[in-house]
Amino acid sequence: MKNTRLPLLARLLLPCLAFILSLSSGALADGALPGYRSPDEINARLRALESPGLASVISLGRTAQGREILCLRIGSGDADSKPAIAVLGSVQAQQRVGAELVVRLAEGLIQSAASDRTAGVLAGHTYYLIPEPSPDAASACFTSPLTDRAGNSRPWDDDKDGGVDEDGPDDLDGDGWITQLRVKDPAGRLMPHPLDPRVLIEADASKGERGVYSIYTEGLDDDVDGSFNEDGRGGVDFNRNWSFDYPAYQADAGLNAVSEPECRALADFLFARSNVALVFSFSPQDNLSDAWKAGQSQPYSIMNSILGGDAPAYELLSKRYKELLDPKDAPAARGWSGSFSAWAYFHFGRWSLSSAGWWPRVPAAEAAEVAPVVVSDSSAAAPVAAAEPAPAAGADAHSEQPAAATSAAGSEWDKDDKRGDRELNWLKWMDSQGLEGFAAWQPYSGDTRKLPEGEVEVGGMRMLRMQNPPAAELDALAGSFAPFLEALPGLLPRLELGGVKCEALGDGLYRASATLVNSGQLPTMPQLAENTALNNPLQAEVLLPGGSSLLTGTPRRRVGRLLPGASTELNWLIYAPQGGSITLRAWSPSVGSVEASVELSSGGSK
Repeated sequence: MKNTRLPLLARLLLPCLAFILSLSSGALADGALPGYRSPDEINARLRALESPGLASVISLGRTAQGREILCLRIGSGDADSKPAIAVLGSVQAQQRVGAELVVRLAEGLIQSAASDRTAGVLAGHTYYLIPEPSPDAASACFTSPLTDRAGNSRPWDDDKDGGVDEDGPDDLDGDGWITQLRVKDPAGRLMPHPLDPRVLIEADASKGERGVYSIYTEGLDDDVDGSFNEDGRGGVDFNRNWSFDYPAYQADAGLNAVSEPECRALADFLFARSNVALVFSFSPQDNLSDAWKAGQSQPYSIMNSILGGDAPAYELLSKRYKELLDPKDAPAARGWSGSFSAWAYFHFGRWSLSSAGWWPRVPAAEAAEVAPVVVSDSSAAAPVAAAEPAPAAGADAHSEQPAAATSAAGSEWDKDDKRGDRELNWLKWMDSQGLEGFAAWQPYSGDTRKLPEGEVEVGGMRMLRMQNPPAAELDALAGSFAPFLEALPGLLPRLELGGVKCEALGDGLYRASATLVNSGQLPTMPQLAENTALNNPLQAEVLLPGGSSLLTGTPRRRVGRLLPGASTELNWLIYAPQGGSITLRAWSPSVGSVEASVELSSGGSK
């Protein structure tokens, strides 16, 4: 075959040009997520929330497409000198609910700032709220055709053929969504779920099941290489580009860890703020519904779990979360390879909390009496229901509806078999709400020359709708998270100086002493941060009057990690022939400070 490949520079530039043109000509998808705001609208709302002395916008930097990454700082006085909580929204760009919740939480904090409770929180702590950490990726959620895409705009050679972005998905049925292709395939590994044939699950041969379908992303083999949609429109996933357990050479992870402008901007912002004590993010790495557990990492090996000394803190934070929010039906947490939330603990050294933010609450429904599924012979393509059940409430009349709760072998479906549970729960919820979260499978009648061989149908999950609630639910959802967000400062470590005294020993000698106590509910830093020096340590110092000197100790000393309720003794021997007063101070940027003064002449404190 004649080599018709373009020069390398042209092959790199043409996809970029096509992408830019698509941005200028691609219309926003009407009705995809009505009521949700685009990244530009989110930023405009943040700027509108600025309030002198209370809330100010900080620009972290710009993305490859020039969009600003904005942070709203909420706090009174010298906000950057107080212990702080960083709150991130849509860490997974297509989960738009995260950005919307963070904006609403910011609005709530500002509106309640005058109340005694919130004013007390803001007097001692600061919030950094970043609703849209990956705005380029988020913008794709508002451009037709709609797809479940987490990557940003960076062109990428997914199939390693020297070209970039040459075979992406196509909207074959013209409905404005990228869903899936279901192809009849004798070698297929997937079968319809007996509880709902809209869901495809991997067949289990040991149970007498047999796969009948292969599944592909909706689209054509545009580059005619025998693969389908294997090199889509570029993209590095913000939530797979971080340095802890970085998934090198994997799809969407980028050329190297923290390669993307948005990741570098956020990392620089956080490292420059040593006052950040805790990071909370809305992401699929949920460790609040099910707290992170300590493992058995070997000395000098790569860490694969949190340290044992940090496990009680994560249990406490999870418990408080569950007291304020009901995480029933929460989806299982996604693995943490390259994720932001894992980085925030392992490589930033802070308490890192994450919540999925929203998931469908499965409605309680009475079990329907349905006829058993039977398989007439061993050559049957798939389970066939003996009777067609009535359509579920709110479902598309053309969608496939639940069949009998039986397996291909005719026995009742094993309730402990979790295959397809996530999709089943989504569809139950969508049907109960009358929402169109599923595109019914329809035969494709167009040109099949660039399609897989076999009977092809277009349809499947509309993932953007399945990961985000209707906008009408957002206010109430934010209201459920607000108490937890406002409770977090009260769980942080808190310093107290007790027993402050200065004992006169004669001849101008004094022994100054105090007890430093952590009266908060978390340690003064994670054990991991202490072991790896990832956090500024707690320090104590004594300020002396003129003409005096220390006979033992140093003016400033490092204090080890203090557990909740733990204390340490501070002592200095001072020579001060002219008397005066001394000040004892203990502080850490992420913990706060406490001080006390004492007169040398009288031995009393003030």
